[in-house]
Amino acid sequence: MSLLSSLNAFEKKILQFLIGNLNDYGFLELDVHWTASHFSVPVEEIENMIQILQSLDPIGVGAKDLTDCLLIQLREHENHNELAYKIVKKHLADLAEKRYRKIAALHQVTVQEVQEASDFIRTLNPRPVSHFSDDMTHYIVPDVYVEKDKEGFLITVNDSCTPKLSINPYYKNHVAINSVNPAKDYIKGHINDAQLLLKGLEQRQMTLYKVTASIVEEQHEFFMKGITGLKPMTLKNISEKLQLHESTISRATSNKYIQTPHGLFKLRNFFTRGLHRVNSQATESSTTIKEKIKVLIADEDKIKPFSDQKLCQIFENEGTKISRRTIAKYREDLGIPGSSKRRRF
Repeated sequence: MSLLSSLNAFEKKILQFLIGNLNDYGFLELDVHWTASHFSVPVEEIENMIQILQSLDPIGVGAKDLTDCLLIQLREHENHNELAYKIVKKHLADLAEKRYRKIAALHQVTVQEVQEASDFIRTLNPRPVSHFSDDMTHYIVPDVYVEKDKEGFLITVNDSCTPKLSINPYYKNHVAINSVNPAKDYIKGHINDAQLLLKGLEQRQMTLYKVTASIVEEQHEFFMKGITGLKPMTLKNISEKLQLHESTISRATSNKYIQTPHGLFKLRNFFTRGLHRVNSQATESSTTIKEKIKVLIADEDKIKPFSDQKLCQIFENEGTKISRRTIAKYREDLGIPGSSKRRRF
């Protein structure tokens, strides 16, 4: 059960109201106390709904300001950068003025580390919904399809959105026939450039196919069972498997979507960290654990909701060792409040 489907009609009404008050950047310009009074509910109820809003895509939506927006994205990022988080939280103005030495001294790190953290922060989106048009619906078209058949899984790269390019035969013939024409070398040079472009586009599609095939092989349990079968996997795992650089794998999967038998996913969603299982070398992905937390909380007794410690115990009984702090972080990432705030009266 998804988090949204677990909301009652009144909670959905509040959520719709919050969405209607997002500005053009995706920030929530709303007074929490006024909203609570408007709906005749406690302030905590509105704060809970804001957390749910912030758990939706695009990541960072529903933040109260730029700092909050960037912090939400940093918490969700697969490569957690502690220094970047501290800089955004306390030194965003210093970062804008490039006071790297000041930041480095305060956190006892090198200027190079601050520069790297700065570069990481610049990859985040300061305006989560700026790319949405007010009058146009944007549909996600999968870049690759994976379908189950009798022999396994069929992988198809979607080339419908790739422009059909070819070299005008007129120019090829012109070069072949006019061997002494002064324009021959000029045309021939551009034909060579065009051929390199076509080869590059073909190579990009082939790389996407190879990466997807490796993901399907590594994440076989997911494609058979769904999200509970997802296991920890890194860019390095695939790069070593394909003998390609990690940056190549990263570019091939960036902003790409895959249609699977279990729904539409970002390709990057398959790269997750994991936790070790008790008395075993096996690990369980953080995505799978988060999904289990959502299911457990959706089915809990609302009068006596699970505490973080109780959730830890449930996971340990199932063979996964996880700390209370990690549970709290995953719950926060999902936009789910603590047990005291989930209690219904």
